[in-house]
Amino acid sequence: MDNRLTELSLKFFEGKTTAEEESLLFSEISRSGETATEFRLLEEKWKTTHTPSRKTAGELGAFRRMARKAERRDRRPFLRRNIWLAGVLAAACVAIGLLVFKPEAGKEPAAPAKAQTFMVEAPLGTHGKISLPDGTSVWLNAGSKISYDADFNTSNRNVSLVGEACFDVVHNEDLPLVVSTSGCRFRVLGTKFNISAYEDDGCVRAALIEGSLQVNSPVGEEVMAKGEVVSVSSESGSIHKYADDVAQYISWTEGKIRYSNIPVPELMRRLSREFNVEIVLQVESVSSRNMRVAFSREDSIDDIMKAVCEILRTSSVKVGRSFYIVENNKSRKDVQ
Repeated sequence: MDNRLTELSLKFFEGKTTAEEESLLFSEISRSGETATEFRLLEEKWKTTHTPSRKTAGELGAFRRMARKAERRDRRPFLRRNIWLAGVLAAACVAIGLLVFKPEAGKEPAAPAKAQTFMVEAPLGTHGKISLPDGTSVWLNAGSKISYDADFNTSNRNVSLVGEACFDVVHNEDLPLVVSTSGCRFRVLGTKFNISAYEDDGCVRAALIEGSLQVNSPVGEEVMAKGEVVSVSSESGSIHKYADDVAQYISWTEGKIRYSNIPVPELMRRLSREFNVEIVLQVESVSSRNMRVAFSREDSIDDIMKAVCEILRTSSVKVGRSFYIVENNKSRKDVQ
């Protein structure tokens, strides 16, 4: 292991590496079994005189498993990395969020160095932030995943998204970033935007915070300006563009749940993913209503459901990890 990687490894053990540095170290360890062995030996030596932090200890476990895989293989391996990120995740508690780095299923090619695909996932109830190989920052919302090929930032900057993500893109005029999701393509040189493309929402929605963004659907194309939102129908591909308070669409990256005019069914789906619970709306009369809400992740899902039901003049019945929104005269026995 050369001096550069040794210094980077020691910095990682101390919990002082940036996301970009961790990505570089991760790549070097996975590429070479010899480097992986040296990394493990260096870790063992370092731990004789140091005690890793909780965050570092969690990441070391994932790095160690990946290093063993690299040592057993002569070719470049598929990668799997579990990173526990300290931070505020589900409301009402300070927790540890899980990001899963893994190769996409069925992608093992004859030449993995050129065709290998990497996937990063934030499971339900968690969030996470990563840096792509070009330095672009990506925040992943609950129940979301992003994937890209090994040649990202060499011949292309193409990524695929399922769920919701906020991008802060590094400018590269010669190699635009392209985000593909639910039949839509977003092309950008350098900008900040949020895309929500959950399958159960019935549409893809993009909010542009800075710069410009081009969106293509099966039936049309639009160029977005700062402060605009586009909604693309998953069924027809039609595009609707309008001006809005775009800051609300990235409030989740700041530990908030804030919407100025969100339909009740959509709010329930978002709360369900945010807290990894089931929410069943059993009052048809409120399904057509919109709400203005502002919560923090420090609020519990129980308190949030109570506040929402007070506004809707309904009741919330909790059964296990499920919440049933019912008429005020209903009780627990009415939902079982």
